[in-house]
Amino acid sequence: MKNLSNFNLLIIILLFSSCRQQPFTGTVHIIPYPNQIAIGTQYRPIGKNLSIYLSPESGMDKDYIEDLLSDTGVKCKFTNFKWIADLTFDIEPDTIGLEGYRLVSNDYGTKITASDTKGLFYGLQTFRQLITSQNNTLVIPFVEIADSPKFLWRALMLDEGRYFKGKEEVKKLLDEMARLKMNTFHWHLTDDQGWRIEIKKYPLLTKIGGKRDSTQIGNWNSNIYDGKVHEGFYTQEEIKEIIDYAAKRQITIVPEIEMPGHASTAIAAYPQLGTEKQSIKVPTRFGV
Repeated sequence: MKNLSNFNLLIIILLFSSCRQQPFTGTVHIIPYPNQIAIGTQYRPIGKNLSIYLSPESGMDKDYIEDLLSDTGVKCKFTNFKWIADLTFDIEPDTIGLEGYRLVSNDYGTKITASDTKGLFYGLQTFRQLITSQNNTLVIPFVEIADSPKFLWRALMLDEGRYFKGKEEVKKLLDEMARLKMNTFHWHLTDDQGWRIEIKKYPLLTKIGGKRDSTQIGNWNSNIYDGKVHEGFYTQEEIKEIIDYAAKRQITIVPEIEMPGHASTAIAAYPQLGTEKQSIKVPTRFGV
């Protein structure tokens, strides 16, 4: 009976092993594509409860990790025990270069290492993109990735001088930038057609300059206007909130405030700033 019991145990182990080693038939999609990637032929089921270990010096934000992975169907649980975690984040000096990371996923779990928090953050973005479904199960393919950015300035520009978007739309944009490992948000906040940032010493910049009574529509040379008021600006508290939101996503905000050109909104608010000292309206036509 003892020998039979051992034999049955061996069969169970072999069956379990064969289930874990089914061929990976999915496709790996990572944007931007890593510098180095080796894709295995197997995968690791991760289920819907993912145990995560963050090294004390990782600097990773638990709330952000939970939020990022939630739309894949994964629920996170954090552990202080590295050896039982499905996903680990570790700082290792000179791992792969500035903002770079290594990601290794195999039968023991997924390990992400980097020399700084930014690298770990970008490794997390890659991990999220690796999650796929096979046989109705969430899985991670066996991979080894070494990646670092070619460009240290990876920017996107949003022009709100022309059209005000509001902080919730800006946050959505920052989320998408983070997923694509972009690190600089060029925020165009003033132009001839609108002033979008509160300057408490000069309240008319937003009271007058943040509002126009119509907008040119159609092509660049169109003489058609929509006749609709367009207005909006960010308070200083909202600006601070968005800066903090971006920082948690490893994004630096670079504001663009036009001076001395493209400053019609400032002149509309304070005519003494103009060379002719004359009152003007906030322009409704695009261009200079």
